[in-house]
Amino acid sequence: MASRREVTREPQIIKGFKAFEADNKLYRAVAEGSVEKFGKNSQAYQTVMNGIDTDKGTGSQYFFNTEAGLYLPQGQRVAKYNDLGEINDTDPSFFNGIYTDTPELVLRTATPSWKNNTKILENLVKQVKERGLEFSSENPLILSNLNLVRDDNKNNPYGILLEMNDSTIAENDQRFAYGKNKIQLGNQPKTLWTKENGLSWVYFNWDGDVSSDYDDLQGSYDDGRVAVVDAEGVSIKDYISQEVTPLQEKFAEIEKIIKRKV
Repeated sequence: MASRREVTREPQIIKGFKAFEADNKLYRAVAEGSVEKFGKNSQAYQTVMNGIDTDKGTGSQYFFNTEAGLYLPQGQRVAKYNDLGEINDTDPSFFNGIYTDTPELVLRTATPSWKNNTKILENLVKQVKERGLEFSSENPLILSNLNLVRDDNKNNPYGILLEMNDSTIAENDQRFAYGKNKIQLGNQPKTLWTKENGLSWVYFNWDGDVSSDYDDLQGSYDDGRVAVVDAEGVSIKDYISQEVTPLQEKFAEIEKIIKRKV
């Protein structure tokens, strides 16, 4: 299966933080896997690869970044919004000159804000309502871990539908409510851009703004990058505790044995 063709890259330690920009090996793996999954002549493939340069390893957009998560080894994931906050708190220079999209969508209303999103929105809203989930402009639903499925409906410009599954995460998040112009990114307040209706993607820009108002889900530019973090937790303190705690427990056991013998 294409989704098992994992690409491993050693994380960088950036001021005590494990994260990295994906290189062109991951970009190429996604491209090759998408050919197998969707067909090279399909609209779905063109959508996933829109604005992506596999030779340079540049570009970032919702569909591509979501597929990229399938090609990472266990323990790594494409950075989500909260991950970006920890990265920015640890080393803001990580984002110098780049922007990055998260593999998350913001669902506000069933009314499309752009006609090209109509089919993908209708299909997603149906699944959300079947699961009894609520969403609104004031209390949007953040969705991640969606499956990309080929759709040959000529009225769907993306050629893709989004399918909820057992691993899909759906959480209401009022931080992205329509009308808000500030949002916490980690420990720092940032300018937030929102919209009232439909679907949008989430990205963090090199200028420090958080955007959740763009309509075109496949929009990508050459300063875009895929950010990857350790899926078990991005803070180095987590790694320290994982290593130190077992050692402390082992020493405690040894100490008890010594005391018994004495």
